[in-house]
Amino acid sequence: MDGAFLVNEKGKVMDVSGGVDAEQRNIIVYRKHGKTNQQWDIVYADEYPEDPKKGELNNDFGLYVERDFYIVSQMKSNRYLDLLNNRQMVIKTPNGRNTQTWYFHQQSLTIRTRLNNQSWDIKNAGRTRDMQIWSTNSGWFQIFRYVDEHFLNIQNGKALDVNGGRDEEARPVIVWNRHNGANQRWKVVYKDEAAKPVTKGESKEFGFQINRPFYFVSRLPMGRVVECHGANNIWLRKYRKNVVAQQFWFDNVSKTIRSQQWKNYALTIQSNGGSSNMRMEGVNSRWW
Repeated sequence: MDGAFLVNEKGKVMDVSGGVDAEQRNIIVYRKHGKTNQQWDIVYADEYPEDPKKGELNNDFGLYVERDFYIVSQMKSNRYLDLLNNRQMVIKTPNGRNTQTWYFHQQSLTIRTRLNNQSWDIKNAGRTRDMQIWSTNSGWFQIFRYVDEHFLNIQNGKALDVNGGRDEEARPVIVWNRHNGANQRWKVVYKDEAAKPVTKGESKEFGFQINRPFYFVSRLPMGRVVECHGANNIWLRKYRKNVVAQQFWFDNVSKTIRSQQWKNYALTIQSNGGSSNMRMEGVNSRWW
């Protein structure tokens, strides 16, 4: 050892190939140039610091290990970090889906989704500004620290950013040069400390009584009601007492209108909002 360098008798030094800070990157010898990928610290085994365990705070990354949390935008609507099509990172109204639940994984040093345990990822190995979730590889483009309400990439320092600062449903999340705007500030809310969802009373935001069955009654002369037909289709039918296919309820967790008969189906605009038809489909809490 010569300072921070492991030098052989020919003057070459131990080097991380290409300077790429990634799992399973090859170690080589190379002529000395003094960059960080050639510098090493010697830490003896009996002095090596232990990693934080599950539930403990990782001070370097600002997050508790494997403790589930929500990530709440500090823009006015306080939308949650979520996923579109289970891949693209966006902001959404709180909806109770596991796509809004995240955790810090100590071994990979990445932030993962409870949907499928994949990690935050700057697309194209960090060569774009777009964010997604992807299979964990612990490349620098997957590693972020939480510092002063900002999520900052470990290498380029770019911050997690709501694109264009537009506080709207399903707005994409990207990485951008750090500033102190609300579209780059996030609050981490651990699920074990989060307020429980309201399950009764009125939702003034949406105009329904929560979890209270109701009918959609047409103002056309016959006063027919909306009815689910075969779980998916909806049509107008004459009211029939206690026919639960004609009853709906507002779910304040997913923010959807659900069928009383098929409780896992919600009122939906067909074709992901690209149609004029309405149907009942599996709950996904998307804008449509």
